[in-house]
Amino acid sequence: MKCKVDIFNEQSRPVDVSGLVSAARKVWDEEGKSDALLNVVLVDDSRLLALNKQFLGRDYLTDVIAFPITEATDDSFEGEIYISIDRVVENAAAFAVTPQIELTRIVIHGILHFLGYTDKNADAKKKMSMREDHYLKLAEAETTMLSRREP
Repeated sequence: MKCKVDIFNEQSRPVDVSGLVSAARKVWDEEGKSDALLNVVLVDDSRLLALNKQFLGRDYLTDVIAFPITEATDDSFEGEIYISIDRVVENAAAFAVTPQIELTRIVIHGILHFLGYTDKNADAKKKMSMREDHYLKLAEAETTMLSRREP
């Protein structure tokens, strides 16, 4: 199984995307059933709000929207995850984590939606949050191991 992840920063803030590709691949490799092409698009609040209104008929801010581009098959899947960096920064402050940790969590969250997880009710949200925590810990452990390597 192969997962290709591309990240596009389409907003004005500089963003550290290190570790995002490997975190995304880890989720897909562990739970995905096919090859995948995933685009992660970093935008601002106004762009994500416009997408939310246009495609989902919702007139409120959100941190992430995951759009499947193709139907999942046994062979391949393609999807795009749009993330508001404005929401990531605000949520990071609210949850007392770094923006990098929050951004990684939101990427994981978007991929889990592609894999059938939902957050529509309390039980489903709890299950999804547990998977997010699992993959976030793996991502943090990998980052820590990489930073400890000798030159």
